[in-house]
Amino acid sequence: MTVVSKNAPKAGEQVVEEITDQDGNVMYRALYELEESSAATSAERGAADEPTLRAVKKQVVWLDEEFKQTQEAEEPATRGEVTEGIKAGTEAAKLGLEITKFGWEFIKQNKPVVDLEIASTSILSKANPDSLSYYGAKQGRSGTYRWRIYNWPIESWTAFDIQLELAGTYSAKPPTGVTGGSYLPSVYFNVPVCTVYWPYSASASAVVMNAANIGSQSNVNPMCEVVAKVNVSSFIENFNKTFKFKGVGNRGFSRQ
Repeated sequence: MTVVSKNAPKAGEQVVEEITDQDGNVMYRALYELEESSAATSAERGAADEPTLRAVKKQVVWLDEEFKQTQEAEEPATRGEVTEGIKAGTEAAKLGLEITKFGWEFIKQNKPVVDLEIASTSILSKANPDSLSYYGAKQGRSGTYRWRIYNWPIESWTAFDIQLELAGTYSAKPPTGVTGGSYLPSVYFNVPVCTVYWPYSASASAVVMNAANIGSQSNVNPMCEVVAKVNVSSFIENFNKTFKFKGVGNRGFSRQ
């Protein structure tokens, strides 16, 4: 952390890393104390050669046990995102479903990727994977996760503030020749807020996992888990969090 304004915290002061839901309920909170660091070069610190601070974790509080388990579990990247995506695609294919994209980036260089041609997926019938052929779809979105770091106890400075939710269309009816049911023509991440201050850089990727048909052979109801991995890093620090979501054909999208 680098001091870049009069409101920025100083060595010896504290900052909080916090994750909340859409209602402001705290799911995770970590308290850090700032120490001066010599890891950054003068060029990295900037022309003013401001002191660079390293956040040292002092206390962690988990207020959502399921979310804690998500963070402590083996992440998809450890096993290989491509492998997980292919596995989900194979599972879907056995059920007569097609996942159009297994994984994608949805935050790149601190900005949300808004081109849904490259940053979304769908779960449709293999008999007709053209999303434009489906009709009657509803718009939906999950609850929101908010992840941020700010100074404490008086909030006057923020390192980053990121909000994300799974969104898309659901409950789509199939065209003629396709088994009836409720399909998912569009699944993507909406990022209402992505504010990242120097020297931090944010990126995020998604991978589809555990595809299934929770309906019947004659009334298809596809379900999938979508895992988002968000990284915020600087030249001396690296923060990673994993967020899990679910898409269901007849119900839409939710946080897990």
